[in-house]
Amino acid sequence: MLRSRLRFVGLVALGFLLTNCSDDTTLPTDAPSFKQGGVPAPQARINRLIKAVFPENPEKETAKNLFSEVKDHLSAGETEAGQARTRDLIDLVRNADAKSDHEDKALLINELLACAGISGAAGILGAAGGHLFSPDMQAAVSVPSGALLADHMISFNVKDQPCFPVSDIPLNQQFEHCYSFDPPMTFEKNVRVEICLLLPESHDDFLDAQLHSRGETGPPEPLVPAQHELVDCVIPEANAGTGFLARYARLGAGRLADLLLPDILAARTSLGPKGLGGLKGSFSDFGWALPQSPADPDLVVESVSIPGTTRDAPVTITVTVGNTGLGSAGPFDVEIQMEQGGDLVTMEAAVAGLGPKSSTAVPFNVPGCALSFTGFYSLRIEADVHHAVTEAEEGNNVRDNILFHVGNGPCP
Repeated sequence: MLRSRLRFVGLVALGFLLTNCSDDTTLPTDAPSFKQGGVPAPQARINRLIKAVFPENPEKETAKNLFSEVKDHLSAGETEAGQARTRDLIDLVRNADAKSDHEDKALLINELLACAGISGAAGILGAAGGHLFSPDMQAAVSVPSGALLADHMISFNVKDQPCFPVSDIPLNQQFEHCYSFDPPMTFEKNVRVEICLLLPESHDDFLDAQLHSRGETGPPEPLVPAQHELVDCVIPEANAGTGFLARYARLGAGRLADLLLPDILAARTSLGPKGLGGLKGSFSDFGWALPQSPADPDLVVESVSIPGTTRDAPVTITVTVGNTGLGSAGPFDVEIQMEQGGDLVTMEAAVAGLGPKSSTAVPFNVPGCALSFTGFYSLRIEADVHHAVTEAEEGNNVRDNILFHVGNGPCP
């Protein structure tokens, strides 16, 4: 276990210490692991690792060409493009021949992340378990012995907001930090996830926020609370946007204060030592968000289909009603109103119920000559017109001012 932890921590530390690709100076902290008599610069290290990870020539050439594009973009100051090509190259590394050494892959990914200035880390975890830390040390995944059946090369990356689909959790209810775990893994035992909550304890949402995880599919799920063991979240909020070295310096100063000063003098602003989590199965994204009530559906009118018609011809207007909430909706009625001048035609249709994240088509059969006038009618649609369903949002059930044309036809 200790060997596994040390091997992984070494990989993360390497990824943290490396400089940008454009800087080919040798770092005094680098170990001479690739050639005798000195340490190659970042670009040389990456090229050597590309050769180790891609023994076959076609893949090797593809990887070298991608890295050349990365360097060109970064040298031109095109950071976003350079990081995008870096991610393409990292995907290629992950999918390299199974014969490639996992440790070489992890080293190469860490070099590439540091080269392009992307916050992330990679390492190898296996049957012995171990810990996986984010580069900023604000998040960790702890994998117990036996949770994995073989060695896996895993990367742990800071994820841009929104962490979760806004259809599941509104953006204003999601918080920094957010991470992705790649590739999504299936575990045989519960693993622990610890992430610092980037909110001061005085914030209104601090006590309500929960750590959530999300697999490759499905909605985010809240994690079971667990005690912090790995990450130290005691970092002033004002430092959240500063560089890694500044964060480490302040964190070290805080720990020194804990040792040398009375508790009352060592107090610091907390970002929330609420390292919660524990899950089994496959997951890819995890972060902080306010809890969503699983009992509340949310009915909306998604679309309407109106074929062309004349006054004398029957027509079927089809309304698609969706439930975007996380809870099931019981029976409800949908109403349509068709209006032109003084001519108003109202119809209702019953829906037996609607499950979460699902939709249904509701047909309205309008008889011939029910619409008296020719020209444009205005259509108004309301789901749950009698308010039979308690919803997460009651103000989004109506769509109106939908125009459709009725042509002339023989009616009494």
